[in-house]
Amino acid sequence: MKEQEPKDHQFSNQLEAEFERLSTLPSDRWRSELEKRTDLTEELKSTLLELLEAHNKMPTRFMDSKEVREMHDQPPLEGAEDHLQTIESSFKTGTQIRSYRLESEIGQGGFGVVWLAKQVEPYEREVAIKILKLGMDSRAILKRFEVEQQILAMMDHPNIARLIESGTTMTGQPFFVMELARGLPITKYCDEKCLDIPSRLNLFIDVCFAVNHAHQKGAIHCDQAIQHPRY
Repeated sequence: MKEQEPKDHQFSNQLEAEFERLSTLPSDRWRSELEKRTDLTEELKSTLLELLEAHNKMPTRFMDSKEVREMHDQPPLEGAEDHLQTIESSFKTGTQIRSYRLESEIGQGGFGVVWLAKQVEPYEREVAIKILKLGMDSRAILKRFEVEQQILAMMDHPNIARLIESGTTMTGQPFFVMELARGLPITKYCDEKCLDIPSRLNLFIDVCFAVNHAHQKGAIHCDQAIQHPRY
C-alpha cells in the first residue's frame, strides 16, 4: 500500500463544520448555498456535495433492525440471522455473468456472496464480484445494496478497491464487480515479515488514510475488523 499525505487540517475542519451546517438544510438548497460561498474552494464544495448526497441516500435508521422490520411490515423471525447465513448460492463455479466467469467463492455475508471471477473479454483479468443472495429482494436490502454500490463508485484512493461495473444477473440478482485485492491479512503479513513496531504503525497509518477517505465519502464500515486490510 502506498502512503498518502493527510489533507490539510483546515480542509478537514472546514469539511466537518460545513457538513454539519448543510446537513440540517433541505437537500434542494445544498447547491445554491454552496454556490454563494466564495470563501470555499471548488474541491471543498465538490467533496461536500458528494458527502451530503451519499449521506442523504443512506436508509433511515439502517442499523436498527427493529425499525427496519416495522418500516417494511416484516415481523422478527426466530433464527432469521442463521437463515440468512445458510441460504445457498444460486451460482456455481464456471457460471458466466456477462463477461465474467465465476472461479471460486471468496466469502459470504448476511445478504451477499463474493466470488473470485475472471473477466474473459475484452481482455483477461481477475476480479471480485459481489452478488445479492437469491431471495434477498426486500426494499430495504435492495436499497442497502444500491447505496453500497454508489458509495464504492465515489471512492478514489490507491488503497481502496475500485468499482468496475454493476448490473443484474439473468436471475434478477443485482451484482457489482470490483478490483481484486490479493494479499495477507495485515496481522499475518506483519508477523511473516517480522516487522518491528514502527513499521507496523506505518502500515496502520496507511489503513487510517484509506478509512478516512471512505468516511469523507459518507461510507461507515460497521464491522471493520483487523483481518480486512490486506498487504
